[in-house]
Amino acid sequence: MLFFTLLSSPRADDALMLVVLMTGLLLCAFLGRTSRRAGQDAEAGIVHGAVLSLSGLLIGFAFSISVNGFAAREQAQVREALSAGKAWQYTGLLPEPTRQTARQFLMDWMNDRIHFFREGTSEGGRIWIQMAQVRQNRLWQLIEKEAELTPTPAVMSVLTTVSELGMSQQQTRAVWRRQIPDAAWCVLLLFALSASFLAGYRHPRERGMKRVLLFFPVLTAFTLFMIVEIDIPGEGIIRVTPDDLEAMMGTLTGNNLPGAIREPGAYIHHIP
Repeated sequence: MLFFTLLSSPRADDALMLVVLMTGLLLCAFLGRTSRRAGQDAEAGIVHGAVLSLSGLLIGFAFSISVNGFAAREQAQVREALSAGKAWQYTGLLPEPTRQTARQFLMDWMNDRIHFFREGTSEGGRIWIQMAQVRQNRLWQLIEKEAELTPTPAVMSVLTTVSELGMSQQQTRAVWRRQIPDAAWCVLLLFALSASFLAGYRHPRERGMKRVLLFFPVLTAFTLFMIVEIDIPGEGIIRVTPDDLEAMMGTLTGNNLPGAIREPGAYIHHIP
C-alpha cells in the first residue's frame, strides 16, 4: 500500500517528469554521437553554435517568465493577508454579537485560504476556493444586514473591507495559472533535444570521454525541470507557502493553526 501511495503522490509525478526529461535528452546526445561522420565537423560546429545559443536564450526567457509568475503569486498571498488583517480591524466597529460572528467567518475564510495554498492538487485547490467564497459571501450578507439596520459610516467602511477581501481572492485566482503556454514548451523541448543531439554529434570519440557527454543533457534537464516546477502553481515542489496568512492569523487570534507550516520554506503536498 505504501508503494502505491508513493506512486500516486505529486513527488512521484515530479520524479517521473525529471527522469523522462533526462532520458530523452541523454538519448538524443548518444544518438548524435553515433551519427557522427568524418569531414562534417565545420558544418556541424556552425549549426551547433547557433542552436545552442538559441536554446540558451529561450531557456533564459522561460526561466524569467516563470520566476515573475511565482513572484506574482507570492504578492497575491501577501495581499490576502493584509486584506484579512484590515477586515479584522474594521469588524471591531460592529456591535455584538455581530462582531463575534463576523470575526469567526473571517477566521474560517483565512483557514480555507491557508489550506488552499498548502493543497498540492488542482482538485483540492478548487474545493478550498469554493469554501472560501462561501465564507466571504456569508460574511458579506451578515454585515449587509447590519448596514440595513444601522446604516452608519462605520458599518459601511466594514462593508468596503469585506469587498476588498473578495477582490484579493479574485486577484489571486487571476495569477494562479501557468505563465508559459504549451506551444512555448514544445519549442523549448525541440531546441533542447536538438542541442543535445548536436552536442553528442560534436563530442570526440576518444576513450573515456563518454562521461563528459552527460553534462549538457543532465544540466539542461534539471534546468527545464526547475522551470516546470516554478511555473505550475500549487502543484510543483517549488510552491508559494501561506507564511503571511499564517502569521496574520496567529497575530490576530494568538493561537497556532493546527498543521501550520512552522519552518520557512517547508511545503506540504496534501492536507493531513
